[in-house]
Amino acid sequence: MPDLSSFSASFVSIDILIIIGIFGALLAVAFALGRAKTVALYLSLYIGLLLFAYFPYTDQLAGYATTALQKSLVLIAVLLALSGAAYMAIRHVVDSFDMGESGGAAPFALAALGTGITLAVLHNSVPFGAIHKFPQSISAFFTFEHAFFWWLLGGLAVLFILLRR
Repeated sequence: MPDLSSFSASFVSIDILIIIGIFGALLAVAFALGRAKTVALYLSLYIGLLLFAYFPYTDQLAGYATTALQKSLVLIAVLLALSGAAYMAIRHVVDSFDMGESGGAAPFALAALGTGITLAVLHNSVPFGAIHKFPQSISAFFTFEHAFFWWLLGGLAVLFILLRR
């Protein structure tokens, strides 16, 4: 049996702390916004990703960046701006649906969904490696063949389940 008296938090890597930080921030957002607005936020990310994939000025905007870090930040800003525009367009539609109480496990499920989708987007849509390089043991969950598709499909399944309750 391990000796718990010598327990140290030094084994927790910065990568796990980043994931816990993303989850905590999204959990706070889910509690603050409620179920309807959080669902609208995640749906707007899907629309923002579609717009980002076909945005005609991505290369021009990224061309103004002089370093890989600046390019990553510019592309993340473009993705957030397009997702924000989509959120402003669809939040009123989603607010009109009766989604019941926002308590229980729903905020935790939405935060877990958001964490997975955020990491999948960062690994697949923008050159996030200039900001932070996750080890292969974590990146493997997001970069294997067709991973992005399965994360996005899984996110839609969670949203569907939450909307059916």
